[in-house]
Amino acid sequence: MVRELKKIGNFGEDYAVCHLNKLGFQILDVGVNFWGGEIDIVALKDEVIHFVEVKTRTTDYIFEDEVISKIKLKTLVRSAERYLSLKKIYDVNWQIDLIYLMVEEKIVTDLYFLENITF
Repeated sequence: MVRELKKIGNFGEDYAVCHLNKLGFQILDVGVNFWGGEIDIVALKDEVIHFVEVKTRTTDYIFEDEVISKIKLKTLVRSAERYLSLKKIYDVNWQIDLIYLMVEEKIVTDLYFLENITF
């Protein structure tokens, strides 16, 4: 079961990278892991760094509170700050985005791209 969920998650992240490329984003990093956090995709567009969380589900419903909890959002912000610090990137605009995919048998049925979810 865990292995199958990992496959679905990897499929979603790969699909999200392709989607962002089509939208004109430059992919800087994928699957960045830190102690206590992870960033699925780091991308650049219009001089803004986007830290993108990807959620892939096989069901047909969305409950935003379940997609990104307040604790998860804090972890994402902390991971983004850590990423910028380690890469010595200063004075840059950045934001946290969410790509939510619904998948049935490796076919994406819906995609939601929510930008700057920390507002």
